[in-house]
Amino acid sequence: NLLLTLDAGVYYVGVQAEAGAIGDYELSMGYAPGEPNDSFDTATTLSAGTTRSAGLEVATDVDWYEFTLSNDYDITVATSESGNGLDVDTQIWLCDDSNPISCTYTLGNLAADDESGATAGFSSISYSAVAGTYYVGVQSAGGTGEYDIDLTLVNNGPGEPNDEPLVGTPYSLGTPIDSLIDLGGDVDYYTF
Repeated sequence: NLLLTLDAGVYYVGVQAEAGAIGDYELSMGYAPGEPNDSFDTATTLSAGTTRSAGLEVATDVDWYEFTLSNDYDITVATSESGNGLDVDTQIWLCDDSNPISCTYTLGNLAADDESGATAGFSSISYSAVAGTYYVGVQSAGGTGEYDIDLTLVNNGPGEPNDEPLVGTPYSLGTPIDSLIDLGGDVDYYTF
């Protein structure tokens, strides 16, 4: 596996067998969109329901993501396999906007994880978040490679749970309500 950060241009790749060996091989190339996102100022926007693919080019690389919540939500941020076989073991952590510069995997975070993801080597954090701006840091637990990252929101704000007619959220006609259909098949009920 080889992971490089390259400037725009034309590049050539050569493949050669070791010690005169012959046979089939597979060559796979990809890119890590979102780079550079190595600081809070250049954090990549993370949106619920949209998987982002990225890479950690060197063992000391930290990728930063940012998202803003207009309501309170139970959130889950998780890394997973990139699907190209060049995966990296990740560590992730969550910070709010009160002092993100001093927030690291080991200090000042709201939540952090290494190894609780759906598959070995990946991470997942869950947190009950209030409205505001949040940052997610991703770093390697060893080595370089690629990963996918996802943000999932479950509405825990006013009106939830309102998934049955008898527990519908009271609604005043003419007053907008911000809410979320948080799972496939979810139905939110309102009474007026």
